[in-house]
Amino acid sequence: MAMQLPNNALFGLGIQQNDTSFTEHDKMAGGYEHRRTVDGDFSYFPLTDFGVGPVKNQDNLPPEIGGKALPTGAFVSGTWAEGAASMIARLDERLGWVLLAGLGDVSTISDQTIAQHLDEEADTTAGVYTHAFRFYDTDQYFIPWLTIRRLLPHTTTASSLGEVFQDGKMRSLTITGAAGAPVTCDMDLVARLPSGDGGSTPGAGTDFDYDPGWTAATFDDFDDFAVTSCDGHFKVENTEFKVTNVAVTLTNQPLAPAQSVHIGTTHPLDYPNLGRNCQVTATILIEDYNL
Repeated sequence: MAMQLPNNALFGLGIQQNDTSFTEHDKMAGGYEHRRTVDGDFSYFPLTDFGVGPVKNQDNLPPEIGGKALPTGAFVSGTWAEGAASMIARLDERLGWVLLAGLGDVSTISDQTIAQHLDEEADTTAGVYTHAFRFYDTDQYFIPWLTIRRLLPHTTTASSLGEVFQDGKMRSLTITGAAGAPVTCDMDLVARLPSGDGGSTPGAGTDFDYDPGWTAATFDDFDDFAVTSCDGHFKVENTEFKVTNVAVTLTNQPLAPAQSVHIGTTHPLDYPNLGRNCQVTATILIEDYNL
């Protein structure tokens, strides 16, 4: 048997929506148990690290008087999906879906660069669109639900394995820039295992199919990655500092999967967001001590 190499694996995500809602936020807010099924609803990303997959937690019975040296039984305590994924940030359009998944809302400003917008300049740049990602103003806890696809390749197409996870949440998102290096993006995700019968409620099996028949994935232009040696700056209160690296980490705190499992199933019900944190870490080259 030949070893299967993972380089042709696929990772895609789509933001779940209830298409009967009115505004884009309302669609996302109604997205619970509305997992994506259409190929064109997914954005695919080439990865440098890929650890998202199904989880099956098991536990043993406790020691019993009159029992045996080995555990006398084992049971499943929970089933879900989780893991981390890392990538080089391309700047065409798909990275925006990752940022929206992590923060929850976006506004678009036409004919202004980000510098013009942040500095409140009157100048404009025709044809440029600036996207500002943020927390949703009337519900700062809101995180969209996600459908996640994972394809494990095989030298024989019919033996490739497709997996689908639903009602996912972005637990953390880190954007890192370092001198002389491409900008990277690291994310950590958690999701539920969906029904394999076309329904939405977990428990009737999972989407775990050979040769799932997904159409060929398309990516952002591979040449459109950001390199910090070309442009960029780091400012605090409009004061610029020379930094060797900087990382911005958004941490969401969705309910832990084990806390959402209820009697009658091994599947968590949902992952409501309990809080958020944002941290900026930078290594500054000291030119004087008046920091």
